Amino acid sequence: LRQEVGPETAVLGFVGCPYTLATYIVEGKTSKEYLEIKKMALNEPDLLHAILQQLADNIGDYALFQIENGAQLIQIFDSWAGHLSPRDYNTFAAPYQKQILDK
Repeated sequence: LRQEVGPETAVLGFVGCPYTLATYIVEGKTSKEYLEIKKMALNEPDLLHAILQQLADNIGDYALFQIENGAQLIQIFDSWAGHLSPRDYNTFAAPYQKQILDK
C-alpha cells in the first residue's frame, strides 16, 4: 500500500484491543451496563483470560501485518476498558494491551 499512495500520504492502521472486542463477543452487541462480561470476569475469569489472550495474539499479528504493508502509525483503541475499575483494568485490559505493543 505504501508504494501505491506515495510518500506524501500517511498510511494509518487501526486495531481494537482485546477487552473491547471481548465485550462485543460476550455481550453480543453494544451494552450500557456490560453485565455479561462483568459476570464472566467474576464467575469465569480463566475463560475470559483465555479469550483475551487469543484476541491479543491475533490483534498483535494483524497490527504487524498492517505495518509490514505500509502503515506508518497504528491507532489502538480500547473503548470499553474505560468502564473498568482500576483493579479490573490492570487485570483484564492492561496486560493484553501491553502484549500487542510488545509484539
